[in-house]
Formats: sequence, C-alpha cells, structure tokens
Amino acid sequence: MVAGANTVGAVAYSNTTAFGGDNAPEHFSSVGTGEFLLGADGAPLAAPQSTDKVDFLAPDGSVTSVFAPFFGTSAAAPVAAAVAALMLQAHPGLTPAQVTGMLEQSAEPAAGSVLATGAGLIWAPGAVQLALGSTNSNAATSGGLFG
Repeated sequence: MVAGANTVGAVAYSNTTAFGGDNAPEHFSSVGTGEFLLGADGAPLAAPQSTDKVDFLAPDGSVTSVFAPFFGTSAAAPVAAAVAALMLQAHPGLTPAQVTGMLEQSAEPAAGSVLATGAGLIWAPGAVQLALGSTNSNAATSGGLFG
C-alpha cells in the first residue's frame, strides 16, 4: 500500500491470454484498497489515509525447484521483479518511476475491477522493448506475457 512501492496481484499462468484466458486475478489476490491508520513513526494519524492499489498483475502457478506449482502473490511479485530487472539490464539508467510506468504502459487488459487489476497483466517483451526505447506500436498490445 505504500505509495512508492509497486503492488502486484496474481493471475494463474494458465488464465493468461497466452493460454486463452482473460487475465483475471486469482480469487485470493488483493482487491486493492487499504487504509493507513498509523504514521511511519507509529503514531495514530488524524484521519485514515486510503490507498488505491494494485499497480499491475503478474502470473503465478509456475513450477520451481521447491514448489510444484507455486501460487500466490508470493510467486507473482518475483515475476514482476524479474521483468523489472530485465528492463534495468536493457537500460540501467531507468528510474523506479520509469520502470513502473513502462510496466503499466505495456500491460495487457485484465478482467475484473481496476482496484484488483491495476494496469493489467504485465507483458515482459513489451516492457523490455519500452526500456530499450522501441517505438514498436504493437509492443504493448500483442503476444501475451510469454511472447
């Protein structure tokens, strides 16, 4: 819920458009809104501060060496972080705000409330193309997360 942090919802990889799905978030994924009742110092705030978060979605349900399969936002968040790392490898000078913007700009639409889906399902190839400075107009709208 922190303003400067990216929040990631989870979509089953099998429910992504790459596999014929609609990119709808998992039933257990965050629905977005929340409230801060305490400040950073732990003192009560004069009034609750609302946040409208999920920034974007990433897939879960992959098989790892530890989990077969691995579901949840605990699986989706590292996928989003890996895409961000690829973007920074492509263009090391990107700011956190630029990375977030490119992830959002290249995301595919997702079924459900915008509070639960944010910008939609991140699309790695499109995000990396944006990081490289690509002007390919199809970068943000075709191919699905996996190409």
